[in-house]
Amino acid sequence: MKNAKTKERKVKKEKMKREKVTNEKIKRGKVKKGKMKRKKALFLIAIAFFLIWALTMVIYSLFFLKASVMTVPIYVEVNSTIGINADTDALYYGRVSPGHGGWRKIDITNLVNYDQLVHVSFAGEVIDWMGTQQNDFILEPGEAKTVKIDMNVPSDIVYGKYEGEAIFTFTKAT
Repeated sequence: MKNAKTKERKVKKEKMKREKVTNEKIKRGKVKKGKMKRKKALFLIAIAFFLIWALTMVIYSLFFLKASVMTVPIYVEVNSTIGINADTDALYYGRVSPGHGGWRKIDITNLVNYDQLVHVSFAGEVIDWMGTQQNDFILEPGEAKTVKIDMNVPSDIVYGKYEGEAIFTFTKAT
């Protein structure tokens, strides 16, 4: 009986010792149980908000923006002679002398059942030579429009072949 009581006392002492060490660590700031839980909770909340935001952006872009982009290649050869290329798979300006230019037309038709805002921009080596007066216009469903695209080659340009592209961006008109 004495043995059992002695063992019980030892177990209690060890338990109290462990609790005392843990309490001292908490007091010294080595174990910050509450702060760790708060940080973890804030991190999880931040992740949840980010995921909700990302999902909202995806849904918005899929169902409300309805944007599409069409690019049409542009080709021109700057030379001292004049030449014509009448192919229709790109905007071919043929051979153009420095300081001169040309124009091409492209037909655009709205094939969807809502109004579309059409924006025309240019890229590539010829970006500064290109222009159009018909930019940022709205096409109703089934409506077609012919867009004239001008090219003005600078007079100080070196002979050679140059490329670019006309970029047509279609977004749902609001």
